[in-house]
Amino acid sequence: LFQVPFKAPSLYGFPVFQAGPRFCLGKDMAQFEAKLLASMLLQKFTFTMAESEAEKITYAMSITMSVCNSKKQDSHNLWVTPHLR
Repeated sequence: LFQVPFKAPSLYGFPVFQAGPRFCLGKDMAQFEAKLLASMLLQKFTFTMAESEAEKITYAMSITMSVCNSKKQDSHNLWVTPHLR
């Protein structure tokens, strides 16, 4: 038997787009655009982060886990510097 390396995620796994009969009709387009933008940025730029910023990274405990750059969990900005390849 063949093993499939990737499995389609559950429709209920990412609540922004919802699931069931009234799921977001633009979900596939939004995901495609996000992947396209990420690939274009990664092709043209490299990104570096200052050492002081790397030390501040924590994870915010909320409904969805997110990256936080402050111990007080009041900032979700990840400051990186882009450099042309």
